[in-house]
Amino acid sequence: MTDADLASARGAGLDDGAIAEVVANVALNIFTNYFNHVAETDIDFPRVEPIVDHHDVCATIPGCDQTR
Repeated sequence: MTDADLASARGAGLDDGAIAEVVANVALNIFTNYFNHVAETDIDFPRVEPIVDHHDVCATIPGCDQTR
C-alpha cells in the first residue's frame, strides 16, 4: 500500500481503524484461501458456468449498463 493509496482512502472518509480492518480482512481471506487449497476442502456449492458474453444477459436486466 502506497502513501497515495492511504491518502486516497483517508480522503474517502476512512480513518486508520477502518483501513486496518480492510487490510486485516484481506489478509484473513488470503490465509483462508491458502488453507482451503492446502487442505483440499470440498466445495459445498454447485459450480456455475461462466457467462461468455455478459452483454446478452445484461440486455435482459432492467437498468443494466451494457457498456461496462
